[in-house]
Amino acid sequence: MSHIVIYSPQIQARLAMNERVKQAIDRKRGPDDPDFCVMCGEDTPEYKMSTHIDDRRNYIEGMGQVCAKCAVKHGIDHRG
Repeated sequence: MSHIVIYSPQIQARLAMNERVKQAIDRKRGPDDPDFCVMCGEDTPEYKMSTHIDDRRNYIEGMGQVCAKCAVKHGIDHRG
């Protein structure tokens, strides 16, 4: 017997977001390439991979960089 799984739109969006984050992690990046948001996977062009965490906004130690859009959406306001 096969099972059909139907996910809600919210779960589908979360699965797609997780896949974008996985793809961002898998991309090879150099020190001059932009960092990416650990929540949505989008590039954060205001910060290079080499930017020290003390010089960033919305960087969460132990987690990584969060883009401005996700920071607003999730109520994050961390200053480097």
